[in-house]
Amino acid sequence: MKTRNSLITVIMSIIMSIGIASADHGDVHPTDRLFANLPTTERDAIDSIENNQIGLEFDERTLEALRNMGLDEEFIRRLGSGDIAGNGGGRLEADFHYAYTLIPKLIKDCVDSPVCPLMPDERKILNDIWVLTVVNNVRKHNFIFMNGNDAGDLFFDQDDQQVRVAVTGFERYAPIFINLDMMYADNDVLNHLGRIIQIIIHEVGHQTGVKSHSVLDSLGGKLRNFFARESVKVQNNVGGTNIEVINTNFKSPYLNSVTTVKWEQWTNRSHPFMIDLTEEFKKVASCEGAGRKLNSYKVSNLHWGRIQSQGPDYVLPLKGWIDFKCEDANTVHWTEEADFVINIKLEYVNLPPGRVLLYRGSELEINR
Repeated sequence: MKTRNSLITVIMSIIMSIGIASADHGDVHPTDRLFANLPTTERDAIDSIENNQIGLEFDERTLEALRNMGLDEEFIRRLGSGDIAGNGGGRLEADFHYAYTLIPKLIKDCVDSPVCPLMPDERKILNDIWVLTVVNNVRKHNFIFMNGNDAGDLFFDQDDQQVRVAVTGFERYAPIFINLDMMYADNDVLNHLGRIIQIIIHEVGHQTGVKSHSVLDSLGGKLRNFFARESVKVQNNVGGTNIEVINTNFKSPYLNSVTTVKWEQWTNRSHPFMIDLTEEFKKVASCEGAGRKLNSYKVSNLHWGRIQSQGPDYVLPLKGWIDFKCEDANTVHWTEEADFVINIKLEYVNLPPGRVLLYRGSELEINR
């Protein structure tokens, strides 16, 4: 109870103003659909590119925050009816929600790292952002995704006459509106997740009461660069399709690696798909011996084995090292090292307008 009250006290101490906050993200990167389940059937492959539009049920505090942003009742009603907003069923939406869950971990590692230089005022802002993202991770409406044409002047900044990629309010219950048109405007996919992290840092910073765009742009850039330092990418080609594996390690000994596979896929927008292999590692990660606790695991030295193919079916052996961070009952810490190979199974199927590469599962082997 004491911890909970302290957390509430910190939240309540964040200075909030009324108004609209917006992010100036001129170098917007695209939505390459990170951290979402790839469709495994032909019907799912078609359905996955459709963004369902359903009603959004706002609680009273969110409704008040929307009104405080200056939005009229008709606009709020249309949001609630699903006329002009997506409900979060697409891969872009999944990317934002996943990145939001990474923010507390990333902030903790950045604050403790010598390669993430921060000014004292930036540390204070990050602390407030950390508190808010931890608390708001359980909320339903951290994000609302909209096309620019449906948003009226919501994304237009009257001060500098620019269209924004995101806007929010200066209070914790305000949702973050994401401009889908801006997110699709750029085809550079290399720094996608880092770009989303930068946007979230900027917008949540506004929710804690910070009004300066330049301060939050700088802070978001530092978190984005820090995240990029810990990410490694390896590539391969399967039947003409470029395959990328992206692995991200965090400095904290209590945070697992995040490993994903991405490839370009046909859609109306020709965006990449990505599947998350992290759960495959979690299933087998352990420390040897009774009474020994696994704190985390780290994946490194990624490289490809020889591709196996038979007709439309492919098996991609991804090899590497995995280190298990272990602890016993006496709080003694040590690292157990092992090699691994994860066989990624893919299949080409013919669907309009052409061949589609589908994920058919994976098998992970650990060799200690």
